Amino acid sequence: MAMMLLAAPLEAQVKEPENNETTQAWYIGAQAGMAHAEANFSSFGADKFRPGWNAGFHVGYTFNRILSLEFSAKWGQQVLTVQDCCFKRDYFLGEDFKRYRVAPEGMNGHYYNDLKSDVFLQRYAMQANVNILGFFEYTKDCPWKLELSPVISAVCSNTDIKTKQNNEIVKEDVDNCNIGIGGNVGLSYDINDDINLGVYGGFTHLINNPIDAMPKLHTTNFIMDLGVKMSIKLGKKRAVKKPATITPPSDVMQPDIVKAPKKEAEEPTKQEAVEEVTFPAIYFAFNKSNIENREIDKVVIAADILKKNKAMRVLVTGWADEVGTYNANKRISLQRANAVKQMLIRMHISDDRIEVRGAAVNHEAPTHDEARKVTISEIK
Repeated sequence: MAMMLLAAPLEAQVKEPENNETTQAWYIGAQAGMAHAEANFSSFGADKFRPGWNAGFHVGYTFNRILSLEFSAKWGQQVLTVQDCCFKRDYFLGEDFKRYRVAPEGMNGHYYNDLKSDVFLQRYAMQANVNILGFFEYTKDCPWKLELSPVISAVCSNTDIKTKQNNEIVKEDVDNCNIGIGGNVGLSYDINDDINLGVYGGFTHLINNPIDAMPKLHTTNFIMDLGVKMSIKLGKKRAVKKPATITPPSDVMQPDIVKAPKKEAEEPTKQEAVEEVTFPAIYFAFNKSNIENREIDKVVIAADILKKNKAMRVLVTGWADEVGTYNANKRISLQRANAVKQMLIRMHISDDRIEVRGAAVNHEAPTHDEARKVTISEIK
Protein backbone atom coordinates (compact mmCIF):
# COMPACT_ATOMS: atom_id res chain seq x y z
CA MET A 1 0.00 0.00 0.00
CA ALA A 2 3.03 2.29 0.23
CA MET A 3 2.59 3.27 -3.42
CA MET A 4 -1.21 3.11 -3.50
CA LEU A 5 -1.56 6.44 -5.31
CA LEU A 6 0.97 5.69 -8.07
CA ALA A 7 -0.46 4.28 -11.27
CA ALA A 8 1.62 1.94 -13.41
CA PRO A 9 2.35 4.53 -16.14
CA LEU A 10 3.78 6.94 -13.59
CA GLU A 11 5.80 4.25 -11.84
CA ALA A 12 7.46 3.51 -15.14
CA GLN A 13 8.91 7.02 -15.26
CA VAL A 14 9.34 8.12 -11.61
CA LYS A 15 11.60 6.01 -9.38
CA GLU A 16 10.77 6.15 -5.67
CA PRO A 17 13.72 6.56 -3.29
CA GLU A 18 15.08 3.36 -1.86
CA ASN A 19 14.91 2.93 1.91
CA ASN A 20 18.66 3.02 2.29
CA GLU A 21 19.19 6.13 0.13
CA THR A 22 20.56 9.20 1.85
CA THR A 23 21.88 12.60 0.87
CA GLN A 24 25.62 12.94 0.36
CA ALA A 25 27.24 16.23 1.27
CA TRP A 26 30.44 18.10 1.99
CA TYR A 27 30.54 19.86 5.35
CA ILE A 28 32.82 22.23 7.24
CA GLY A 29 32.85 23.30 10.86
CA ALA A 30 34.66 24.40 13.99
CA GLN A 31 35.48 22.74 17.30
CA ALA A 32 36.95 23.75 20.62
CA GLY A 33 37.47 22.17 23.99
CA MET A 34 39.55 21.26 26.99
CA ALA A 35 42.50 18.88 26.85
CA HIS A 36 44.60 16.81 29.24
CA ALA A 37 48.06 15.51 28.38
CA GLU A 38 50.53 13.21 30.09
CA ALA A 39 54.11 12.14 29.45
CA ASN A 40 56.85 12.35 32.13
CA PHE A 41 54.94 15.34 33.47
CA SER A 42 51.13 15.55 33.53
CA SER A 43 48.29 18.06 33.43
CA PHE A 44 47.14 16.32 36.61
CA GLY A 45 50.19 17.53 38.50
CA ALA A 46 51.07 16.60 42.07
CA ASP A 47 50.03 20.08 43.20
CA LYS A 48 46.95 20.82 41.03
CA PHE A 49 45.17 20.17 37.73
CA ARG A 50 46.27 22.37 34.83
CA PRO A 51 43.77 21.90 31.97
CA GLY A 52 44.83 22.73 28.44
CA TRP A 53 42.77 24.07 25.56
CA ASN A 54 42.49 23.49 21.84
CA ALA A 55 40.52 24.94 18.94
CA GLY A 56 40.39 24.34 15.21
CA PHE A 57 38.33 23.47 12.16
CA HIS A 58 37.32 20.38 10.23
CA VAL A 59 36.24 19.49 6.69
CA GLY A 60 34.45 16.27 5.82
CA TYR A 61 32.28 14.34 3.40
CA THR A 62 29.20 12.33 4.32
CA PHE A 63 28.79 9.20 2.19
CA ASN A 64 25.57 7.90 3.76
CA ARG A 65 23.73 7.84 7.09
CA ILE A 66 26.45 5.60 8.58
CA LEU A 67 29.84 6.74 7.26
CA SER A 68 31.68 10.03 6.84
CA LEU A 69 35.35 10.90 6.38
CA GLU A 70 36.83 13.97 8.04
CA PHE A 71 40.08 15.99 8.18
CA SER A 72 40.70 18.28 11.15
CA ALA A 73 43.34 20.76 12.26
CA LYS A 74 43.65 21.92 15.88
CA TRP A 75 45.97 24.17 17.82
CA GLY A 76 46.26 24.41 21.58
CA GLN A 77 48.38 24.66 24.71
CA GLN A 78 49.16 22.35 27.63
CA VAL A 79 50.94 22.99 30.90
CA LEU A 80 52.33 19.86 32.56
CA THR A 81 54.04 19.40 35.92
CA VAL A 82 55.54 16.64 38.03
CA GLN A 83 53.40 13.57 38.79
CA ASP A 84 52.88 12.18 42.30
CA CYS A 85 55.46 9.44 41.86
CA CYS A 86 58.18 11.85 40.74
CA PHE A 87 57.25 14.31 43.44
CA LYS A 88 57.98 11.69 46.09
CA ARG A 89 61.25 10.65 44.44
CA ASP A 90 62.41 14.27 44.20
CA TYR A 91 64.27 13.86 40.89
CA PHE A 92 66.86 16.41 39.85
CA LEU A 93 67.33 17.78 36.31
CA GLY A 94 71.00 18.61 35.84
CA GLU A 95 72.46 21.31 33.63
CA ASP A 96 73.52 18.49 31.30
CA PHE A 97 69.78 17.79 30.87
CA LYS A 98 69.94 14.36 32.50
CA ARG A 99 67.79 13.06 35.31
CA TYR A 100 69.42 12.26 38.69
CA ARG A 101 68.02 10.57 41.74
CA VAL A 102 70.36 12.64 43.89
CA ALA A 103 71.72 16.02 42.80
CA PRO A 104 75.43 15.66 41.85
CA GLU A 105 77.74 17.77 43.97
CA GLY A 106 78.64 21.04 42.34
CA MET A 107 76.17 20.67 39.42
CA ASN A 108 73.60 23.35 38.69
CA GLY A 109 70.06 22.32 37.89
CA HIS A 110 66.48 22.18 39.11
CA TYR A 111 64.37 19.70 41.01
CA TYR A 112 61.47 18.22 39.07
CA ASN A 113 59.11 19.53 41.76
CA ASP A 114 60.02 23.11 40.77
CA LEU A 115 59.53 22.69 36.99
CA LYS A 116 56.75 22.75 34.44
CA SER A 117 56.52 22.14 30.71
CA ASP A 118 54.67 24.73 28.63
CA VAL A 119 53.68 22.95 25.41
CA PHE A 120 52.18 24.43 22.24
CA LEU A 121 50.53 21.73 20.10
CA GLN A 122 49.55 21.45 16.45
CA ARG A 123 47.44 18.46 15.46
CA TYR A 124 46.38 17.37 11.96
CA ALA A 125 44.11 14.35 11.89
CA MET A 126 42.14 12.12 9.54
CA GLN A 127 39.22 10.17 10.95
CA ALA A 128 36.37 7.95 9.79
CA ASN A 129 33.07 8.58 11.58
CA VAL A 130 30.74 5.60 11.99
CA ASN A 131 27.21 6.48 13.13
CA ILE A 132 26.02 3.56 15.28
CA LEU A 133 22.39 4.73 15.18
CA GLY A 134 22.42 4.38 11.38
CA PHE A 135 22.49 0.58 11.67
CA PHE A 136 19.08 0.32 13.34
CA GLU A 137 15.68 0.67 11.67
CA TYR A 138 14.07 2.83 14.35
CA THR A 139 16.98 5.27 14.67
CA LYS A 140 18.53 5.43 11.20
CA ASP A 141 16.57 8.54 10.20
CA CYS A 142 16.51 10.28 13.58
CA PRO A 143 18.29 13.65 14.00
CA TRP A 144 20.69 12.23 16.60
CA LYS A 145 24.08 10.70 15.75
CA LEU A 146 26.26 8.53 17.96
CA GLU A 147 29.61 8.27 16.19
CA LEU A 148 32.70 6.17 16.87
CA SER A 149 35.77 7.45 15.03
CA PRO A 150 39.19 5.82 14.62
CA VAL A 151 41.76 8.60 14.20
CA ILE A 152 45.33 8.86 12.91
CA SER A 153 47.12 12.16 13.35
CA ALA A 154 50.37 14.09 13.05
CA VAL A 155 51.17 15.95 16.28
CA CYS A 156 53.85 18.64 16.46
CA SER A 157 54.88 20.16 19.77
CA ASN A 158 57.02 23.13 20.76
CA THR A 159 57.98 22.99 24.44
CA ASP A 160 59.54 25.36 26.91
CA ILE A 161 60.68 23.96 30.26
CA LYS A 162 60.24 26.65 32.93
CA THR A 163 60.33 27.11 36.66
CA LYS A 164 56.96 27.24 38.39
CA GLN A 165 57.82 30.15 40.63
CA ASN A 166 58.98 32.83 38.22
CA ASN A 167 58.66 31.29 34.72
CA GLU A 168 62.43 31.27 34.26
CA ILE A 169 63.23 29.34 31.08
CA VAL A 170 65.35 26.25 31.71
CA LYS A 171 65.20 24.93 28.15
CA GLU A 172 63.52 26.66 25.24
CA ASP A 173 61.89 25.65 21.93
CA VAL A 174 62.23 21.88 22.06
CA ASP A 175 60.49 20.65 18.89
CA ASN A 176 59.07 17.17 18.52
CA CYS A 177 56.84 15.49 15.98
CA ASN A 178 54.71 12.46 16.75
CA ILE A 179 52.39 10.04 15.05
CA GLY A 180 49.17 9.79 17.02
CA ILE A 181 46.81 6.81 17.01
CA GLY A 182 43.48 6.86 18.83
CA GLY A 183 39.79 7.48 18.55
CA ASN A 184 36.86 9.75 19.32
CA VAL A 185 33.28 9.25 20.42
CA GLY A 186 30.73 11.93 19.59
CA LEU A 187 27.05 12.63 20.22
CA SER A 188 25.42 15.24 17.99
CA TYR A 189 22.04 16.54 16.85
CA ASP A 190 20.85 17.88 13.48
CA ILE A 191 19.36 21.26 14.38
CA ASN A 192 18.08 21.52 10.80
CA ASP A 193 19.02 20.17 7.37
CA ASP A 194 22.28 22.14 7.31
CA ILE A 195 23.58 22.53 10.89
CA ASN A 196 24.77 19.83 13.29
CA LEU A 197 25.84 20.52 16.88
CA GLY A 198 27.42 18.04 19.28
CA VAL A 199 29.96 17.10 21.92
CA TYR A 200 32.94 14.77 21.60
CA GLY A 201 35.63 13.08 23.63
CA GLY A 202 38.86 11.57 22.35
CA PHE A 203 42.11 9.84 23.15
CA THR A 204 45.38 10.06 21.18
CA HIS A 205 48.42 7.91 21.97
CA LEU A 206 51.73 9.41 20.77
CA ILE A 207 54.29 6.85 19.67
CA ASN A 208 57.49 8.92 19.56
CA ASN A 209 59.18 11.45 21.86
CA PRO A 210 57.40 12.71 25.02
CA ILE A 211 55.63 16.02 24.40
CA ASP A 212 56.91 17.55 27.67
CA ALA A 213 60.56 17.39 26.40
CA MET A 214 61.79 15.93 29.72
CA PRO A 215 64.25 13.02 29.91
CA LYS A 216 62.14 9.92 29.28
CA LEU A 217 60.93 8.23 32.45
CA HIS A 218 57.33 7.04 32.03
CA THR A 219 55.85 5.06 29.13
CA THR A 220 52.75 7.28 29.04
CA ASN A 221 52.56 9.78 26.19
CA PHE A 222 49.00 10.76 25.32
CA ILE A 223 46.40 13.52 24.96
CA MET A 224 42.73 13.35 26.00
CA ASP A 225 40.10 15.79 24.68
CA LEU A 226 36.59 16.90 25.59
CA GLY A 227 34.86 19.57 23.54
CA VAL A 228 32.01 20.90 21.41
CA LYS A 229 31.71 20.74 17.65
CA MET A 230 29.53 22.42 15.01
CA SER A 231 29.25 21.40 11.36
CA ILE A 232 27.58 23.11 8.39
CA LYS A 233 26.73 21.38 5.11
CA LEU A 234 28.25 23.04 2.06
CA GLY A 235 26.33 21.27 -0.68
CA LYS A 236 24.48 18.15 -1.58
CA LYS A 237 25.23 15.52 -4.18
CA ARG A 238 22.34 13.71 -5.75
CA ALA A 239 22.22 11.01 -8.38
CA VAL A 240 21.51 12.42 -11.84
CA LYS A 241 17.99 11.42 -12.78
CA LYS A 242 16.23 11.52 -16.09
CA PRO A 243 13.54 14.20 -15.82
CA ALA A 244 10.30 12.63 -14.71
CA THR A 245 7.26 12.85 -16.92
CA ILE A 246 3.66 11.86 -16.56
CA THR A 247 3.60 10.64 -20.16
CA PRO A 248 3.59 6.81 -20.01
CA PRO A 249 6.01 4.80 -22.18
CA SER A 250 4.77 3.16 -25.34
CA ASP A 251 4.80 -0.35 -23.89
CA VAL A 252 2.43 0.60 -21.05
CA MET A 253 -1.32 0.88 -21.49
CA GLN A 254 -2.42 4.47 -22.00
CA PRO A 255 -4.79 5.89 -19.38
CA ASP A 256 -8.41 6.29 -20.39
CA ILE A 257 -9.34 9.68 -21.78
CA VAL A 258 -12.49 11.19 -20.35
CA LYS A 259 -14.07 13.66 -22.70
CA ALA A 260 -16.82 16.09 -21.88
CA PRO A 261 -20.12 15.11 -23.55
CA LYS A 262 -21.23 17.27 -26.47
CA LYS A 263 -24.69 18.29 -27.51
CA GLU A 264 -25.48 18.19 -31.22
CA ALA A 265 -27.00 21.67 -31.25
CA GLU A 266 -24.12 23.27 -29.35
CA GLU A 267 -20.65 24.20 -30.46
CA PRO A 268 -17.82 21.97 -29.18
CA THR A 269 -16.41 23.07 -25.85
CA LYS A 270 -13.01 24.70 -25.90
CA GLN A 271 -11.77 22.62 -22.95
CA GLU A 272 -9.31 19.98 -24.04
CA ALA A 273 -9.61 16.34 -23.04
CA VAL A 274 -8.48 15.75 -19.46
CA GLU A 275 -6.33 12.75 -18.58
CA GLU A 276 -7.10 10.63 -15.55
CA VAL A 277 -3.92 11.26 -13.59
CA THR A 278 -2.38 10.11 -10.36
CA PHE A 279 0.13 11.91 -8.19
CA PRO A 280 3.44 10.60 -6.79
CA ALA A 281 3.80 10.20 -3.03
CA ILE A 282 6.29 12.50 -1.29
CA TYR A 283 8.31 10.77 1.46
CA PHE A 284 9.74 12.31 4.64
CA ALA A 285 12.50 11.50 7.13
CA PHE A 286 11.68 10.42 10.66
CA ASN A 287 10.21 13.23 12.76
CA LYS A 288 10.76 15.74 9.92
CA SER A 289 8.26 17.86 8.01
CA ASN A 290 10.64 19.55 5.58
CA ILE A 291 10.70 18.30 1.99
CA GLU A 292 14.07 16.77 1.13
CA ASN A 293 15.80 17.75 -2.11
CA ARG A 294 15.35 14.28 -3.57
CA GLU A 295 11.53 14.59 -3.20
CA ILE A 296 11.15 18.05 -4.76
CA ASP A 297 10.89 16.61 -8.30
CA LYS A 298 7.67 14.88 -7.24
CA VAL A 299 6.11 18.16 -6.11
CA VAL A 300 7.11 19.63 -9.48
CA ILE A 301 5.25 16.76 -11.20
CA ALA A 302 2.16 17.46 -9.10
CA ALA A 303 2.32 21.17 -9.94
CA ASP A 304 2.63 20.40 -13.67
CA ILE A 305 -0.48 18.20 -13.49
CA LEU A 306 -2.45 20.98 -11.79
CA LYS A 307 -1.24 23.56 -14.32
CA LYS A 308 -2.46 21.35 -17.19
CA ASN A 309 -5.82 20.80 -15.48
CA LYS A 310 -6.93 24.30 -14.53
CA ALA A 311 -10.20 23.27 -12.89
CA MET A 312 -8.80 20.45 -10.78
CA ARG A 313 -8.84 20.70 -6.98
CA VAL A 314 -6.83 18.34 -4.78
CA LEU A 315 -6.67 16.99 -1.25
CA VAL A 316 -3.14 16.83 0.21
CA THR A 317 -3.00 14.22 2.99
CA GLY A 318 -0.10 13.82 5.41
CA TRP A 319 0.79 10.50 7.07
CA ALA A 320 3.11 9.36 9.87
CA ASP A 321 4.55 6.07 11.14
CA GLU A 322 3.51 4.32 14.37
CA VAL A 323 6.34 5.72 16.49
CA GLY A 324 5.15 8.21 19.12
CA THR A 325 1.77 9.30 20.44
CA TYR A 326 -1.34 9.83 18.34
CA ASN A 327 -1.32 13.60 18.96
CA ALA A 328 2.33 13.89 17.91
CA ASN A 329 1.70 11.88 14.73
CA LYS A 330 -1.45 13.90 13.99
CA ARG A 331 0.54 17.12 14.31
CA ILE A 332 3.49 16.09 12.14
CA SER A 333 1.26 14.54 9.47
CA LEU A 334 -0.57 17.89 9.14
CA GLN A 335 2.75 19.76 9.05
CA ARG A 336 3.90 17.51 6.19
CA ALA A 337 0.70 18.16 4.24
CA ASN A 338 1.05 21.93 4.76
CA ALA A 339 4.71 21.78 3.61
CA VAL A 340 3.63 20.27 0.28
CA LYS A 341 0.77 22.78 -0.05
CA GLN A 342 3.11 25.74 0.52
CA MET A 343 5.55 24.45 -2.09
CA LEU A 344 2.71 24.04 -4.61
CA ILE A 345 1.63 27.62 -3.90
CA ARG A 346 5.20 28.81 -4.54
CA MET A 347 4.93 26.99 -7.89
CA HIS A 348 1.94 29.23 -8.74
CA ILE A 349 -0.91 26.86 -7.84
CA SER A 350 -3.82 28.80 -6.33
CA ASP A 351 -4.39 28.33 -2.61
CA ASP A 352 -8.15 27.72 -3.07
CA ARG A 353 -7.43 24.64 -5.20
CA ILE A 354 -5.65 22.83 -2.36
CA GLU A 355 -7.11 21.31 0.81
CA VAL A 356 -4.94 19.66 3.47
CA ARG A 357 -5.52 16.92 6.02
CA GLY A 358 -3.38 15.31 8.72
CA ALA A 359 -4.30 11.63 8.80
CA ALA A 360 -1.87 10.64 11.62
CA VAL A 361 -0.71 7.00 11.49
CA ASN A 362 -0.57 5.10 8.21
CA HIS A 363 -1.40 1.59 9.45
CA GLU A 364 -1.43 0.05 5.98
CA ALA A 365 2.23 0.80 5.18
CA PRO A 366 4.54 -2.26 5.39
CA THR A 367 7.45 -0.28 6.89
CA HIS A 368 7.94 2.93 8.84
CA ASP A 369 9.89 4.48 5.95
CA GLU A 370 6.95 3.95 3.60
CA ALA A 371 4.45 5.25 6.16
CA ARG A 372 5.99 8.73 6.42
CA LYS A 373 4.59 10.44 3.32
CA VAL A 374 2.15 12.88 1.76
CA THR A 375 -0.38 11.74 -0.83
CA ILE A 376 -2.28 13.94 -3.29
CA SER A 377 -5.70 13.03 -4.71
CA GLU A 378 -8.21 14.84 -6.90
CA ILE A 379 -11.36 16.19 -5.26
CA LYS A 380 -14.19 15.03 -7.50
